[in-house]
Formats: sequence, C-alpha cells, structure tokens
Amino acid sequence: GPYLGPSTPVHCPADNNDPENVARFSRPVCSFFTCPNPSFADPSYTLDVGSPVGWRCSDHVIGSVAKQCEVLPTVAENSSDWPSCEVQEAILSGCGEGYPCVPLEETEPWDECLYDISQCGRMVPNSFCQVQCRYPYFGAPTFAHCPRFNQDPNNVIDWTPPDCTVDCPDPNPIPPGYEKVGHGLWECSEGYIGTANSTCVFGATSKCSVVQELHGCNKLEPCIIPKRLPCSQDASECLGLFPGEFCNVTCKASYLGYVQMKFYNTTEENSTENQTWWFETMQADSVLGSCPEGNIIPGLLMDFSLPFECIFQGCEEPDPMPVAYELSNISGEWQCADAYTEDVAPNATGLRAGCLLNSDCVGELVFEGCVPKQPCSLPVVDTCQYDVSLCPAALQAGSRCSIGCRLPSVGGTGFAECPDDNAVRGTAPDVSLPT
Repeated sequence: GPYLGPSTPVHCPADNNDPENVARFSRPVCSFFTCPNPSFADPSYTLDVGSPVGWRCSDHVIGSVAKQCEVLPTVAENSSDWPSCEVQEAILSGCGEGYPCVPLEETEPWDECLYDISQCGRMVPNSFCQVQCRYPYFGAPTFAHCPRFNQDPNNVIDWTPPDCTVDCPDPNPIPPGYEKVGHGLWECSEGYIGTANSTCVFGATSKCSVVQELHGCNKLEPCIIPKRLPCSQDASECLGLFPGEFCNVTCKASYLGYVQMKFYNTTEENSTENQTWWFETMQADSVLGSCPEGNIIPGLLMDFSLPFECIFQGCEEPDPMPVAYELSNISGEWQCADAYTEDVAPNATGLRAGCLLNSDCVGELVFEGCVPKQPCSLPVVDTCQYDVSLCPAALQAGSRCSIGCRLPSVGGTGFAECPDDNAVRGTAPDVSLPT
C-alpha cells in the first residue's frame, strides 16, 4: 500500500542461462486517491464535501479541481531502508483566473475578406458564435468556441473555417458592349465583335472588393472618307460606312468618271511565270467603296474597288435658271430673256456667261449684264402746240403712243416711242412730231 491496481506477471525465460538477465514484466498501473488535504490550501480552492475529490474552485476563479496524491521517499537512496515511502499531502490543480480566448482576427487562417464574425463578440470562456462567409462568398457556416475553463490568455479559439466559395458579382454598371445571357455567362452586344470573357478580380477598388472584369468585346467602328478625296468626287453615300457595308462613289455634276482596269495576258494556260498585264482607262459612273468586315479600328479609311478619277466636262446650268437669261434657238448663244435687256450703265460689261467652280467644286454657269426693261417718261414737247393726252405717264419699252396737234393748230399725227432695249427708267422716248 497505499497504491491499488491490477497485478501483472513477471517472466523468466525457460532457457535462461544468464544469472544477470532481468526478468521480463509489464509495469502495473498503480494509483491512489486517499491522501491528507493540504494544510494550507490555495485561495482558489474551497472544500466541498459533495465533490468527488472533496474540493471545488472558489467563486472568483474557474476550472475543474484535480486532486493528485503522491508517495515520496523519506530516506536517502543509499539508506538500507530505501525505498521507505510516505504518503504526502494532496496536490490541488485545475482552478485559476478565466481569460478570453485570442480573437479570431489574430488567429490563422483568418481572412477578413472571406469570413464574417459579426455575431462573435468578446470570446469569454465557454462562449460560442457562428462564423459565416462574407458576401460575395457563400458556404455553410461553422461555430467557434472558447473552452469552458480557459485560463490561458494566449489560448486560441477552437474553430474550423467555413468552406467559402466566391460568387463573383456582376460589374455595376455593365460596361458597353456586353450582354448577360446566363449566370456568369456573357456575350458581345449588337455593334460589338469578339468573344466575351470574364475574370474575377480581387482588391481592384478596395482591399476586399470582388467584381467581374469583362473583356474580349470590341466596338465595330465605321470607316471614314479620306480627307484628301478629290472634291470632284461625291462620297456622301459613304458617310458612317459600317463594317461589311458598301457604297457608291460617283462624280459630281459637270464631271465624267473614269476607272483604271488591270488586264492580264498569259502565254500558257494557268501559267503565272510568263504573265503580262496592262492598264486601260474606261468610263464609269461610279466605283464601290467598302469597309472591311469586323473593323474595330477607329478612323480607318474606306477601301475603293478601283482607282477612280473624275474629269471636268463643262459647266452645268444653275438650278433654278435665272429668269433674265435664255438660250437662243437660232444662234445657240445666251441672250437676255423677254422683258430684259443688256445693262448700258457706264461701267457695265454687257451680257456675259461664264463658268465658275462653286464651293462644292461643281462648275456652274454664272450670268451678268441683263437688267429688266424700264419704261420711258412722257415725251418732252410743247404742250400748247401738241396733244400728248394719248401717251401714258410711263411708256413701256418697245411701245409707242400718238402725238396730235392741239387746236386751233391742225396737222398730221406724230408718235413717241420708248426703245425696246431701254434700261433706264424715265428716259425720254424718241419723238416724231406731227406736221
């Protein structure tokens, strides 16, 4: 005594021939729980006859009391009475001051972007909380626990991180050129070309930001008309020419179009070694302009199917035609129309028809020198002798009126005539007086 426990056998081999050989045995498990209480107990422990070990933790501490009984030698090892042992006072353990566990934020593998511990406060002994996945991650939550009798301020929380998977949010706003067709699936929208792809980008705008980054779609760009297009050519149909589209480039009025055609001649069928070629200029009303299929280059010049040149042919009649001018059916020359006549002012140049290029490079006929015919005034005569009552105050150009003798004078009939080409209002008519 005072130990108790099951016995174990000691065995010496049957064929042992070594007098110093040690017998073989398994050490028995010996223990005892009956020993005197400590004479002076730590204040952390209070006697409790209802406890299995007769003690409990005092109210100001936490834990579970453990009572250890030991037998220690009472004589020196070289004494003939060795080992004379004596039961010692009980050793109490397990009670102490309670401490919170180390916060989850200070443990591994903590990730503030991945885990949500908003339900976890100060983790005091015997506390539990739920650890969730932080948006946009998802997964089943787990629980964290600080041991009931934690007396170690450096003790970490007992927890298993949840298995979190990211559900990458859509970009907001969605960039132009992309259209969502399913969860995490995108395609290029109308007016764009390519293959839509998405990448989940972490920490782009802030430490914990997560967003889809879309790429792979390019905007289809229209081709432009060359800035140095000859002004004799009309490419207005080609404005905003989109990829894959065609348009006609024509010559403007007063021009005639020509293209250069390339012709080939081979001396042997299907042979290219002896191939010759030449150009021929041919008349053409227009050529095709085009924009390459799938063009994504802003400002790309449109293509022409053939080299095109517009040659000036002559001026066009203005539209509308000035009413003061007309083409003579007899001479084929331009003349003043009826009711108009050539200007006879001192600096006037007379009737002229010329060809000028307007701001749009179109040749137009321009006219000058014809002015409206003007009426003449009353004839200047001696009204005591002559009667001009039949003449109007404004005698129209090309017309005449009669002049008679005033009574008591008698005689024949004269006339006043306004010239047909009179261009100055109030000019005196030509007079032939009666006799």
